[in-house]
Amino acid sequence: MKALFHIHTRYSPDALLSPAKALKYAQDNGFDVLAVTDHDTLAGAREAEKLNKSSRLSIITGAEYSTEKGHIIGLFLKDDILPGNSVDVISAIKSQGGLVVLPHPVRLKEVDDELMRHVDIVEGHNCRVDSAGNRFAMELARAYDKPVLLGNDAHFAGELKLGAVEFHNRYDDPRKTILKAQRTLHVKSSSHHYKQISGFIHSYRQYGLYIAFMREFMEKITKFLPKPTGSGK
Repeated sequence: MKALFHIHTRYSPDALLSPAKALKYAQDNGFDVLAVTDHDTLAGAREAEKLNKSSRLSIITGAEYSTEKGHIIGLFLKDDILPGNSVDVISAIKSQGGLVVLPHPVRLKEVDDELMRHVDIVEGHNCRVDSAGNRFAMELARAYDKPVLLGNDAHFAGELKLGAVEFHNRYDDPRKTILKAQRTLHVKSSSHHYKQISGFIHSYRQYGLYIAFMREFMEKITKFLPKPTGSGK
């Protein structure tokens, strides 16, 4: 069973990949599972699920949530979750029967026993993280006896080809497959330029939102300004 994890789409503020293009890549390359996990929203996963007509390919609905400790991914979600407190986010994921994935652990602001106790899976390799950061992730997973996944962390079409997970056996419950099945992480060389481009896109979109806000604000306040009077002839 071939799977792609940690895929962002245009519903993330720093990504341009469309759900349709991610879906086509997965279908054309013989994948069985596609896990779409946009920042703080299930919208991308839901669109991919709606567009998917393949009987072979399964879409995992998920999202990557921002918390005070760093990002936390929820897989197999049914409802959106508010980002914020890590305890609340993890509790909400678990209450939906979801799995808690710790992505790119090297970027966490804080790693502690309490957090790791509730984590189901560690992202042992992230295609946007350097070798030292990925070694840290694998060591963390071993220290807490957690299974690992590879996350493409794809924000652009070119990043879809940078990695994959191959499961050598599968269970009826896909959650059990992800937790228990033997696996191989297939890694290809990656370019860190993608990360820089994501930062630019995020900043550009934030600037666009600011301009739109200011335009709307100015339109509203002009209604309360005195109208100019004519000077007459």
